[in-house]
Amino acid sequence: MLIQTILFASLLVGVTENNSDYSLPEDSKEETPDLIYTTRQYYFDVQSGCLNNELCLDKVQFIITMDVGVTMQDEVKQAAFRSAKLKYLASGTQNGKWVIVDCNEYEHVYDSANKSVIINFEPGYSDNATVHPVSKCKFSGKLKEKGGMEGLLNFTLPSQKNIQVRFN
Repeated sequence: MLIQTILFASLLVGVTENNSDYSLPEDSKEETPDLIYTTRQYYFDVQSGCLNNELCLDKVQFIITMDVGVTMQDEVKQAAFRSAKLKYLASGTQNGKWVIVDCNEYEHVYDSANKSVIINFEPGYSDNATVHPVSKCKFSGKLKEKGGMEGLLNFTLPSQKNIQVRFN
């Protein structure tokens, strides 16, 4: 199995000032009243282009939403997974047919002790898509204490090759 690592991704963090419907347990908020509770969206930026001779990506939308408890110094002390979104255009080659891949369905595992998350995305294609350039997508990441998230997004191709995009 060939694994290829591509290092041209970045991360932006957005804060949503929505004080309702947190996924952090209420009793944890009572135990640590000195934390500020909010919802953060982590936007992962993937450069458009061909990652190898079998996969080209364009217009990648990759967002993970987490509920967090932070200190006044913006250190993440508590976190809970809320949702994820992964949608992109994909092609098997640079001049090939482009299809929309919408990963609406996913399964996640969040380890609150290590602040790490694993998300297995199910690539969704329209009924008339004749090309399926990606078989599976998996993200393994970890929240950084001083903000941000690092991780690895792995695309498994029909040929069983893996292409990885690293976020620091």
